[in-house]
Amino acid sequence: MTIRLPALGRPKVSIVIVAYGGWPLLSSCLTSIRDHTDSAYEVVIVDNASPDETSERLRSEVNGAKLIFKEENIAASLLPQR
Repeated sequence: MTIRLPALGRPKVSIVIVAYGGWPLLSSCLTSIRDHTDSAYEVVIVDNASPDETSERLRSEVNGAKLIFKEENIAASLLPQR
């Protein structure tokens, strides 16, 4: 199933989502945004090195969002090392 989001040149609002796995929840979130939000927005998704199929599903099933893929989990690199 493809999730199509509006691709606007000058959006009024940016919705930024940082994802780390959990494709079913992310997919539900994007579908809800699409279905219940006026179209003057953009969606930016930062995939934070998801350990599951989330990165692949974003590439193949999400249209209209700005996608950023990190090769390393940024949050994990900020934690103190033991």
